Amino acid sequence: NFNATYIDEENEKITIGKESDLEEAITRYKSLKKIPKIYVSMRQHTLPMPDGVSAASRSTVTQDVNIAHFYPQQNRYHDGDNLSLSASQWVVQPSLSSMQTRNKIFEVIDQLDMTILPKDKEFISISIGDPSKYPNLLPSNSVVRAVQSKLLSQQSNGYSVSYGMQEARIALSKKYSLPHIKCTEEDVVLGIGASDAINMSLCALLNEGDNFLVPQPGYPFYDTVASRYAFKTRKYDLDPDNEWQVDIKHMRSLIDKRTKAILVNNPSNPCGSVLTEHNLRQILKVAEDYSLPIIADEVYGEMVYDSDDGKNGFYAMASLSTKVPILTVGGLSKQYLVPGWRCGWVVIHDPIGAMVKIRSALQKLSTVLLGPNTLIQASIPSILFE
Repeated sequence: NFNATYIDEENEKITIGKESDLEEAITRYKSLKKIPKIYVSMRQHTLPMPDGVSAASRSTVTQDVNIAHFYPQQNRYHDGDNLSLSASQWVVQPSLSSMQTRNKIFEVIDQLDMTILPKDKEFISISIGDPSKYPNLLPSNSVVRAVQSKLLSQQSNGYSVSYGMQEARIALSKKYSLPHIKCTEEDVVLGIGASDAINMSLCALLNEGDNFLVPQPGYPFYDTVASRYAFKTRKYDLDPDNEWQVDIKHMRSLIDKRTKAILVNNPSNPCGSVLTEHNLRQILKVAEDYSLPIIADEVYGEMVYDSDDGKNGFYAMASLSTKVPILTVGGLSKQYLVPGWRCGWVVIHDPIGAMVKIRSALQKLSTVLLGPNTLIQASIPSILFE
C-alpha cells in the first residue's frame, strides 16, 4: 500500500508499484554500484475526511503522504539487504560513521553487571582510570577552594572563547614553556578532557584514509577516534622484555606515504611504564627522518616516581625536541583526581615554526563543542599555581 520511485545518478527512473518493479530497481542498484535516491509515499484510505466529503465517500478518498526521502550514504545498504519499505517497516537508518565508531573499553564496561558476580570467586581488580572510584583519593583542598571561589564569584557562568579562556591559556603556557621553546596563550587549545584534545589533534593532522602510529599495548581510545573518522592506526610494539620501551625498528617499518603522525603515550596506559630519555630521542630521530609531527599524550606525566636518583625519571617529549614539532596533551583528570570535571588541553611545542596552520586548525576544531566547562577553566590558574 505504498508508492516508491527510484532515481539513480544516471536519471534512470523506476516507479515501484509491485514486486517485479522492486526487483528491477535492486538489479539496477547492484549493477551500478551507486546509491540511488528513493522517494516513498503512502496511499492512505483512513485519513480524516476533508471538508465537504461525506462518510459514504470514504473508500474513494486517497491522499499521498510523503513518509520518507532517502539519500543513503555509500555502503549503508549492502547486497542482500531488504530494500522494500512500508509504513509499518520504516526504520530510520543510522549513519555509517556512527555505527563504525567503537570504544572497546566501554563496550565491555557498559555491559558489566556487578550484581551477578560469583560469590565463591575472588574479584580481581585490574583498576580503571578513574581515581574518584577510590575513597582515599580526593582532590586537594586547594583545588576545591579554587573552584569554590570562582563559583561564588558568579563571573564564570557564560560562554568563553571556544579554544579556552585567556587566563587559563596564559597559565598553561607558563606551565609548559621550556628553556628552548617559549609558549604563549596562542599555543594552547582547551578541550573537554584530554580525550577531546587527542581527538582535535588527530583531526587537525589527518584526512580520511590517513594513518598514525600508536603503541601496542595501548589505550583503545586512539582506535575509537580512528573508527569515527575513517583514519587508520598502525601499531608499533612495546617490548615487554625491555620494560615496555618502544621497538624502534618495528616503528620505522610501519611508516608509509599516508602516515601523518606518531602518537606517543608516556607514561603508558595500560603498561604503567615510563620511556627512557634514550628511547624518546630514538623516537624523535624517526619523526625527524620522516618529517612526522608527534602527539605526546602525557596526561600521566606528573605522576611518576623518580628512580635511580632521578636518572630514569619522566621526560616530556618536547623538552628533548629541537627539530620536531610536538602536540603535547594533558589534563586535570589524573594528577588532580577530577576526571569528571572534563578539562584537558593540547599545547603546541614548535621549535622550527612548522605548526602555523595546525594552530589555526585546532582553533577551528574547538568551535564544534565550544570548549570545556568555564567554571573549571577559570579555576585553572589557581589550581596550577596556588
